Amino acid sequence: QPVKNAAFKIQLDCSRPPPPLQALFSGLLAQPHVSDSFGKQTTTLLSVQYVSGTEATVVVMKNACRFCVQASEFASLWVLTQELCMRLAEYFEAQDAQGGQPQEPFVIAYQDSLPLHDYFQLMDDHFALRKHLEELRSDLADRTQQYRVIQKRLLVRFKDRNPSPLNHLDSLLTLTFEQTLQLTDAIDDAERALRTVSCHLSAATELVLLLIRFRFELDEDNFRVLRMHLSPELYDTIDQGWEEQVDASLIHLLRTSLARNAKDRSTLPPPMKVPQDTLKLKKRITSVVDRLANGGRVVGGEGGGAAEEEEYAGGHDED
Repeated sequence: QPVKNAAFKIQLDCSRPPPPLQALFSGLLAQPHVSDSFGKQTTTLLSVQYVSGTEATVVVMKNACRFCVQASEFASLWVLTQELCMRLAEYFEAQDAQGGQPQEPFVIAYQDSLPLHDYFQLMDDHFALRKHLEELRSDLADRTQQYRVIQKRLLVRFKDRNPSPLNHLDSLLTLTFEQTLQLTDAIDDAERALRTVSCHLSAATELVLLLIRFRFELDEDNFRVLRMHLSPELYDTIDQGWEEQVDASLIHLLRTSLARNAKDRSTLPPPMKVPQDTLKLKKRITSVVDRLANGGRVVGGEGGGAAEEEEYAGGHDED
């Protein structure tokens, strides 16, 4: 059944009256397990459930030429939003190809503040899991080193003709082995959790990029280059993670095409290293959004423009 209430929602305005949802999602509603009666009722509201169990809903507001996409998780908004935008573009492109009266170009706009607060929350979760996994690996290295030291001491005493008492070294060896097993299990759990959060952060990044494109009317080239810098592709390794990669990319962007003045362009970038927290990365993202809001463009623009920047981060209060 359609889900009418959800924790997260976004609204997209379109330049033409929206078609019924059964026309947009006809292939989805033609699946064997979907009844014909349900498909006929799907005119202004449609809910989908992902494999993970989370749900997302799209609602059509015909009088306002507006779509509302809502979901139980912030990252779940992206897939349905992206699919909706693609299907709308294909629908009106096919309609224009049929001829008839010329109409204004189909455009999707996003008028609200960017949901950076929810996005930054996922970013914090991802970074916290990275730090937790790093601590677990460090503890595992300490325990394995301790295990080898105890083994060597026990072997020396076993080879001695007149061995001294073990002094509970055997018990300590058993305890260290059990702690090692517990740490390996904890690392497995943390890695699985990190993969899940990484998928959520990737989807949330795609959503934020899409909303930035609609909010500031970015063309294909600007959107492509911005996506290369604020990358939704997450490849975390032991030595390098997504946060420092994106931070370095955004620093380059802010000191080249989105630089406000010659001083910004002449500043040398700092070396890439694992950050202590995500505060600086949040500031970089907010600065990029502000400069795009002030008319700056990544490709074909003349820099960030105004010295005073507006805040478009909904609920973001970082200095």
